[in-house]
Formats: sequence, structure tokens, C-alpha cells
Amino acid sequence: MAAATVLAAILAMSCCCCAAYATTAATTTTVTAAAESDRIDRLPGQPPVNFSMYSGYVTVDAAAGRALFYWLMEASGVPADSAPFVLWLNGGPGCSSVATALWRSSAPSESTPTARRSP
Repeated sequence: MAAATVLAAILAMSCCCCAAYATTAATTTTVTAAAESDRIDRLPGQPPVNFSMYSGYVTVDAAAGRALFYWLMEASGVPADSAPFVLWLNGGPGCSSVATALWRSSAPSESTPTARRSP
């Protein structure tokens, strides 16, 4: 699945929680531009990685100023069109979900005394 397609899926699930999502050429172009603006080229102080990352906010309620933070890491080592997709939403006021999601469960890294790649 291309990054723009995956991002479109995140936007569809996060914004309207709907079961079906139809894209048009205009939507795809807009999502592609949004995806590129959210691309992470590198993380300060970290070595380069062999997968694409995107991060940003998805507006849930503009009038109330509510948005969801997302950090997408594309799968590596498998064909893009058959890669599994995991959407993990947890946390809450004063309880960040980023550290748990990245370093304890489903990320490409695992925090151990000796660094190793997660299976």
C-alpha cells in the first residue's frame, strides 16, 4: 500500500470512523500533498532508517480545536500491498501513548539492554 493510500485510510478511520471510504482523484491528490508535508526525513540524533515515516495531526473537531496525533511507520521487508496495518489509539489527558506504542509493542525497535530489531 502506498504511503498516501495508508494515510488516506488513517484519515478515514480517525475522522469519521466509517466502514467505507471512497477516494476520488481530487481526494488522492490532496492526501498525497498532505502526506508529503507530514513525511519525516530523519530523527535528530538517530541513524537513518530503511522505512518511511509520517507524523502529524488529524483534525477531529476544528470548532473545538480537537485533533489526534499520529505517527505512521511503513512496514519494511514485505510487499507494500500485503503489509499488515495496525492502528493503535490509547492514552488520554496526561498519559502519552507514543512511548508505549513505539518502544514496547509494535514498532520496528525494541528497548532492551542490547538493541535488536523487533520480529
